[in-house]
Amino acid sequence: MTTEKEKFLRDVCIICDTREQRNEHIIQQLDKLGINHSRKKLAYGDYSFKIGEYDFSLLYADR
Repeated sequence: MTTEKEKFLRDVCIICDTREQRNEHIIQQLDKLGINHSRKKLAYGDYSFKIGEYDFSLLYADR
């Protein structure tokens, strides 16, 4: 039986901003954990994620 957490980790793709300069340690951990990741220029923040058809990199929180 697959838990919701396992399904999320299998389906999620972490998006790393292409301008983030020192993130090798994060990329290494994502690889070690088997979590999909990609690089793209983000308008807000250094990291975001997408899952299925939902791309959360297009959303941002305003203070």
